[in-house]
Amino acid sequence: MLIAIRHGKTGFNGTSGSTSEEKFRGWLPIPLTLEGMKTSRETAESLEEIEDVEHLYVSDVVRTIQSGMEIGQVLSLELEPVFELRDWNLGDFVGKEVSKTLKEVLTFIDEPLKKVPGGESYQTFLDRAVPFLKEIVEDDDLCIAVSHARVMGLIAALAKNKGKHPDTKMLKSKPPIGPSGLMIVNSSWEIIFKTEAPD
Repeated sequence: MLIAIRHGKTGFNGTSGSTSEEKFRGWLPIPLTLEGMKTSRETAESLEEIEDVEHLYVSDVVRTIQSGMEIGQVLSLELEPVFELRDWNLGDFVGKEVSKTLKEVLTFIDEPLKKVPGGESYQTFLDRAVPFLKEIVEDDDLCIAVSHARVMGLIAALAKNKGKHPDTKMLKSKPPIGPSGLMIVNSSWEIIFKTEAPD
C-alpha cells in the first residue's frame, strides 16, 4: 500500500511565489517556497497517527527532499532518495510557461519513443518509474513516496487499469492532486483516498 505525496509549491508553480505563470520544473533543483514548506509540514502533521510505515521514499530532487524531511521529522523516519521517482526530464521545455508549451509537450506522450530535446523520451520516464511504482504499491507493507505532479498522474493512470498499464487520457490530464496533496493507493490499485485537486 502506498501513500503518494506531491511536493509543496515552488516558485515555478505559479499563482504565488516568485513567478506569476506556472513553468515546467523537470529536473531543475528548485527549492520550495515558504508556502510550500508550510503546506508540506501540514501534510506531514496530518499523517501523525499513521503507524508501521516501512519506507519513506523521495525523489532525489531538492523540492521533494524538502517535503520529505517534514514527513520524516513527524513520523521519525529516514528519507530514502530514489532516482526512479524523479519527474519526466523535459529538457529544453524546463523553465518555459506551461500555458504556452503544454500542447507541444503532450505530443511526446503520443510518441513515447521520441526524445524531448535536451531531455528524455516519455518511454524512458515510464521504464524508470512504472516498475518501482508497481513494486511499492503492490507490496503489503505501507510505504510513503514523495514525488512530482507527473508521477502522481502516472499513479492515477495506472490505477485506472489496476496497475496493468497507464491510461493515456489520464496521463495527459491535469495532476490528480495539488502541491502537498496526497493519495492513498491500496495493493489492488484502488485509490481509496485523495485530497481535492485544485481548479
